[in-house]
Amino acid sequence: MKFPLFTFLILFSKITFSQNLVSNGGFETVEKYPDNYAQISLATGWYTLNRADLYNSRSNPFYFNMAMPGLRTPRTGNGFAGIYVGEHETIQTKLTKTLSKGSQYRVEFYLKLAWCSKCALTPVFGLLTKYSCIDSIYRYENFNNQVGIYEYKELMDTTKWVKVEGTYTATGGEKYFTLTYINLYKKPFCLCCYFIDDISVYPVVDEHTILQNITSVDTFNYKQGDVFILKNVNFEFNQSTLLPESYSTLEELLKYLQKDSSIVISINGHTDNVGSEKYNYELSKERAKSVYNFLLSKGISKGRMSYEGFGSTLPLNENTSEENRQNNRRVEIKIVKKD
Repeated sequence: MKFPLFTFLILFSKITFSQNLVSNGGFETVEKYPDNYAQISLATGWYTLNRADLYNSRSNPFYFNMAMPGLRTPRTGNGFAGIYVGEHETIQTKLTKTLSKGSQYRVEFYLKLAWCSKCALTPVFGLLTKYSCIDSIYRYENFNNQVGIYEYKELMDTTKWVKVEGTYTATGGEKYFTLTYINLYKKPFCLCCYFIDDISVYPVVDEHTILQNITSVDTFNYKQGDVFILKNVNFEFNQSTLLPESYSTLEELLKYLQKDSSIVISINGHTDNVGSEKYNYELSKERAKSVYNFLLSKGISKGRMSYEGFGSTLPLNENTSEENRQNNRRVEIKIVKKD
């Protein structure tokens, strides 16, 4: 791969500067698809102190439909988890790297109140701890510095994924991410279940320092035929609606196109091989069109862009695992012309 491509990918995705320390935060990689409750351990790297649920849209339809009547929508991908707070259900995974004392980390996860819930209970924490949930010591760690959601009203909508985010300053030695409800306010329990998806823990990087090491857009030397993957451009499950985190990447693409009006691009959508050929073709084309419409709304002319869908016909990897399928679901930019 040539240097200009490497630089382009750095510019387009701040997330590539540091790796997500939660290796299976979307619950996409599984030993097998769940077919009953209390099977969170089927998700690679995840375990629980008591019990917790794993859901996947590719599971046995009877189980999945029973668990999620009318609301079979993970936030992204196909997998997500569930906990019943009345039973203090807890899920935990080991981080890929131990946290460094004094360093800051960005913590994000998404919650959705389950359809069967009679109330919403808070706070729900994403804990970063030194000890496993199997070790009772973790119960006595300080929760004041942890990332959580305290306002139950924000979680009352059973159709909406709610983003919980914050910055955590490490005390040093934290090895585990734990998601759980903690009854700090001694509230009476009611039937309250949460679905969980897209967990991430990233080191906070000094953006100014990073930018000093990036070549100016003006010095890039792309040629006709170069193809770039738009990192972190994601869509609603089985839809072409862009998710909010996509826009930072799209804004960088916009700046690149605004700096050189001679560039003509093709926006190409791709899917994995799950579903019919016709469905995948239409979905990939609609997703490419969403990127096209964003750029069009920002002033990039129709004459400088086209869009197309290729379905599952041009995979990056064989569709033999969930990780490979996730890589195959992508939007690419091809430089069609540049003076």
